Amino acid sequence: MGAAASAHGAQAHSGEQTSLSGEVVAAWCYLIEGKTGRYNASSGRNCFRLGSPAAIRVGDVLYIVKNEDRDLKSRLVSWAGHQVVAQGIVGSEKGQRTIQLSSIERAKPKR
Repeated sequence: MGAAASAHGAQAHSGEQTSLSGEVVAAWCYLIEGKTGRYNASSGRNCFRLGSPAAIRVGDVLYIVKNEDRDLKSRLVSWAGHQVVAQGIVGSEKGQRTIQLSSIERAKPKR
């Protein structure tokens, strides 16, 4: 396993334990509505209900969440549109960046 890496705007390296700071989004709707500026937390939660995979958006890069745990998915749905700090192993599948989460928590608000 590689050394811990941070992707606070930098590229995370595949196969390494990484810390990502970003926004929880519903991947399908974000890809469609994000470019037009119409994506928001409400549309994200609706898209999750339709089966969209969760993603962590770091700048313009999406990391699709690979975990299938129902409790985690429920937490991510409720955190749609919120900033989080996620730790896990990053990878790539069919050209799409992914993350297998080991932990995730809501980011502390900046003061």
